[in-house]
Amino acid sequence: MIIAGFAIGYFIGVYYGSRKIVIALFVIGAILGYKLYDKKILKDTKY
Repeated sequence: MIIAGFAIGYFIGVYYGSRKIVIALFVIGAILGYKLYDKKILKDTKY
């Protein structure tokens, strides 16, 4: 369900918005997520 929501939001955003902004937000989100996991602010449910 999360993947479907992401795909729908992505296609709507790319259709109406700028692809450069969408790619920039994706990269920023990936880096931010990595840093939050690295600092143990976000945790995996297995541990």
